[in-house]
Amino acid sequence: MNNTPSKSELLQPRYWGTWLGIGLLWLLVRLPHRLLLGVGRVLGGLLYLAVATRRRIARINIRLCFPELSESEREQLVRQSFLSYGMTIFETALAWLRGAAHLQQCADIRGVEHIKDAQARGKGVLIIGAHFSTIDISGALVAPRLQMDVIYRSSNNPVFDWLIRKGRGRSFGAVIDKNDTRTVIRRLRGGHAVWYAADQNYSRQHSVFAPFFGIPASTIRGTSRLVSMTGAAAVFCSHFRLDGGRRYLVEFSPVLEDFPGVDEVADAARINRLIEDKIRTHPEQYLWLHRRFKTRPDGAAPLY
Repeated sequence: MNNTPSKSELLQPRYWGTWLGIGLLWLLVRLPHRLLLGVGRVLGGLLYLAVATRRRIARINIRLCFPELSESEREQLVRQSFLSYGMTIFETALAWLRGAAHLQQCADIRGVEHIKDAQARGKGVLIIGAHFSTIDISGALVAPRLQMDVIYRSSNNPVFDWLIRKGRGRSFGAVIDKNDTRTVIRRLRGGHAVWYAADQNYSRQHSVFAPFFGIPASTIRGTSRLVSMTGAAAVFCSHFRLDGGRRYLVEFSPVLEDFPGVDEVADAARINRLIEDKIRTHPEQYLWLHRRFKTRPDGAAPLY
C-alpha cells in the first residue's frame, strides 16, 4: 500500500506553519557553520528555560546515570545537553535541507573499512547506533564514503514525515520505517549496511531488561535477533561534535565478535555497555531528554 500523502494533503492550511518553519530553516542553514551553531546554542538555552517537562526528564536521567556528580555538576550537564540539542536542530536541518559537502574537510571518519570488509565477504552489516546528538549531520558526512540505509520513526505530521524521508534520503539509501521489519531483513540479507538505534525505551513485548548505567532499562531485543536471522555482521557506531562543531568524529567499531550470544539479556547488556562507554566521553551530546527508563520492571516505581 502506498502511504505517501498527496500534494494537496501536504498543502492544506493546517500545515502552512510547518512549511513556514521549513522555509526559515532553509534560509538559516545558509549561514556560516559556526554562526549557525551559535544560533543553535541560543535556541537550546531558551528551550532549557522554557520546556520544564523535558528539563525534568533530563534531570532525572542524569541523576540516575551520574550519581557521582554533585547537584551543581548535574545541573550544568542538563544545561549543556539542552545547548547541544539546540545545535542538533540546526545540524539536522543542514543535513536535510542543504547537505554537508562544505563540511567534509571537518570530518574524521574512522572504521569504514570494517563495514566494507564484511560486505566484501557477502555479509550485510547492522550498524548499531545510539541517539548521540549528531546523528543526521554525521550521516551526511559519511555518505560520500559509505552507502547506508537508515531506520526511522514516522511522524504524525505528514509534512514533517515527508521532510524526514526526503532529507535523510539525501544521505542514506533506503529510509525504512521502524515497523517495517521485513524490509530491514531483506536489505541486510542483500548485503546492505543498515543503521539501527538500540537505545530507546521499548515496550515489554519487544524488550528485555538490561543494565544501563546500572539501572534496569527496557532494551530492544531486535538487535541480536536481526543479526541472528540475517547472518549480518554487527558494528557499533558513535559520532560526536568536537571543538564546538569545528570538527566531527564518526567511528565504526570492528565487527563485534561472538554476537549474538546465547542469551538475549547478555547481548542487550553488552550493547548498553558500548553505548555507556561512548556517552561518558561526551555526556552532554546524548539525548537525555528521552524517557529512557519509562518502562519499569514489575513492582518498580515509575521514575518520571
